[in-house]
Amino acid sequence: MPQARHWPLPTAHENFGHVVPEALARACPVLLPDTTPWTPVLADGGGWVVPSREPGDWATAISEIARADGSQRLRARRRAAQAYDRWAAVRPTASVFDLLEEAPTPR
Repeated sequence: MPQARHWPLPTAHENFGHVVPEALARACPVLLPDTTPWTPVLADGGGWVVPSREPGDWATAISEIARADGSQRLRARRRAAQAYDRWAAVRPTASVFDLLEEAPTPR
């Protein structure tokens, strides 16, 4: 099967890219391959960029993350939230989540 360059998640045929900003907005770092539009945000502190979709590269990245201690994990969470804030400040349009947040609450 040919490798598509746009799959945002490590599994084939899934395209749930909205989970990336949702995670970052909640200070949850993200782990993605280097074939997504999120690479610059992750490189800016939002998480980790895996150099390929090869299982060995993913195993290595996950193992490194799993070895992090509490203070390293907290720093990663803070960096993820800050990366999201920087991304959100310059994106050209509001997301559906922003629009929902601004909508009046039904009574």
